[in-house]
Amino acid sequence: MRVSQTNLAGDLLLNLERFGAGPLHERVKRALRSAIREGRIDVGTALPPSRQLAADLGCSRWAVTEAYGQLVAEGYLEARSGSATRVRWSNAPDTDVERPAARQVPAARFDLAPGLPDLRAFPRRRWADVVRAQVSNAAFTELGYPPAGGHLRLRRLLAEYLGRSRGVSATPQDVTVCASVTDGVRRMCHTLRAQGITAVGCEEPGWTRLREVIRAAGMKPVPVRVDGGGLCIDDLAARTDLRAVLTAPAHQFPLGTVLVPERRAALLDWARRVDGVVLEDDYDAEFRYDRRPVAAVQAWIRPGSSCSSR
Repeated sequence: MRVSQTNLAGDLLLNLERFGAGPLHERVKRALRSAIREGRIDVGTALPPSRQLAADLGCSRWAVTEAYGQLVAEGYLEARSGSATRVRWSNAPDTDVERPAARQVPAARFDLAPGLPDLRAFPRRRWADVVRAQVSNAAFTELGYPPAGGHLRLRRLLAEYLGRSRGVSATPQDVTVCASVTDGVRRMCHTLRAQGITAVGCEEPGWTRLREVIRAAGMKPVPVRVDGGGLCIDDLAARTDLRAVLTAPAHQFPLGTVLVPERRAALLDWARRVDGVVLEDDYDAEFRYDRRPVAAVQAWIRPGSSCSSR
């Protein structure tokens, strides 16, 4: 028998030593009963086979089967022929009281909420096939934690794609893989705060979620007007307290406008003049149904320029 009888039973931790001396089957019973009453085992959970639990606890199988049988008699467990022993008892209130069925909200035919694509079109089978093939052939070293900025091969592919499709000048070392645009904005806000920047200009109207992210990062979102030509740079320049601006020049949300060339040049001039930072949200840049492709604002920066764009 093992020295310690604190072992994992499946994914359940049972500590028989907690229940002192006495017959072993009684301690197994009390440990299981305690786990059920404390809510660590949900109703309907299948307990390990008696042989497996006995091996995990380092005791005889008889002790486990006897404990199971007593808990079945007490109503904590239920055993069916040909099936696993399952938890029956729950400490949830009013478990036997029928509750009125929740009102079913009809599914919307069209979901117009912003920030989420039509996930019904996601190619699940192709995605699963690619993941399976990559995992099967990947070196074991690639299964560990990636670098903080993302896997180097992924960053290299992204840098090549951004240069090819958006005109962006970037190396793999310039690319950081984020969870989402909100995650990227959150990271940038923390970096800006560390540099003493406390406010960020935001397009008005614009995506409210990004303003919430800016506020949550301890910074002040400042509205800057948008018209048919995109962000109004004159309004931005009039705010002497701003050194950072968040803009979606490729496809402004919700107006859908594109930042016109003269304003792109004016935006970069503003950033150079105030030593500012342009946070460029390339929202929906790949979807062009009514205009020619347009490069990212970062592509307009001349080599050797001191202007910052992210």
